[in-house]
Amino acid sequence: MYFFTVARIYRYPDDEISLQDVWTIADGELSAIGEKASESLQSIEKLADLHREVAWAAQALIEFADLADFTPSEKGRLLYKNYLYFEAVSALREATVGLLNGSPRASTGLLRTVLEMLMLHCWWQMRISRKGNSEQFDDWLAGQRAKPRFRDVIANNFEWLGIPREADATDHVDQTYRRLCSYVHAPIRRESVTILNQGNVGQVGVGVLRHWLSLARDVLLISLEQLVHLYPQCLFPVDIVRKFGFNPPVGMYFDKFNFVPLQAVFGEEAIETYRVRLKDREIVESAMNFHRSRPDLTREEILETWNEEDKSESSDERTDDVIALWFRTKAELRSISLLLTYSDPLGRHWLDRGTGEHDEE
Repeated sequence: MYFFTVARIYRYPDDEISLQDVWTIADGELSAIGEKASESLQSIEKLADLHREVAWAAQALIEFADLADFTPSEKGRLLYKNYLYFEAVSALREATVGLLNGSPRASTGLLRTVLEMLMLHCWWQMRISRKGNSEQFDDWLAGQRAKPRFRDVIANNFEWLGIPREADATDHVDQTYRRLCSYVHAPIRRESVTILNQGNVGQVGVGVLRHWLSLARDVLLISLEQLVHLYPQCLFPVDIVRKFGFNPPVGMYFDKFNFVPLQAVFGEEAIETYRVRLKDREIVESAMNFHRSRPDLTREEILETWNEEDKSESSDERTDDVIALWFRTKAELRSISLLLTYSDPLGRHWLDRGTGEHDEE
């Protein structure tokens, strides 16, 4: 198996960002239609702001890969518990590329799959925590148990995650889901892609792009709120390298770079509201206490934690840039998490370091 991951650096919420950069969409992946559509997202005024919102939300979703831990269950199957999250991320990338290349119907229908998988990811994480074991999840993963009804997933998630139901929050999820279902079944006239596209010519028009971006934004905002409540430590970024060097506890913290997309998506006021409500959660208190209990490392001590086997043999490629090394570590940990999610633990490829150019970036 080969996995490609990118740990991208954004330093401020006003940084330049695009969906093509977020998803690392190469020029070769886009047709002539796709190249024109990608350009339109940034050059057409009525699309630019909405495109930027969706790009930041997509980047925020990607950052949660760093909170995927590798804890095994008694059966050894909990290694797969992040399966739905990674499937959803992959599906959203596919939906984005599909939209740009002129398949808006298929792409819009795929957004429903993304929402379902992310909501179900949160549901299963809470179910496993409440039950104290992953037996039911293992059975579902093996196709031996039916998945819960989506309406029950919504209701359970709001209750279990402690998400306030103010301002008709559950209604917003229901309405968004119904809008997405139209493109899996039979869209009514006002939802017609042909009408939104002002014809059936081979292009992705402004109406279609705006409609898709609006739906994608709602899907991502709903999903990110669920993830914030599932992993509330994401609201309290820490200097991971200062305390742990390049051997951090996996799946425990956000750093300041992880946090930037959340700031861009929610804004300071909403972030502070979340913090006030979630600061006393057990996972937040234990994570912050553990971080505070660790002594600060000097720069030299930090660099000493870099694994000698990972250092480039070429002196020209060696670096003592802590941030560069840290992002290489992030990419490697994300690759390992993907490997743990999709590989057979009994197979010969289990945790072997690949040599292919696409194993990690």
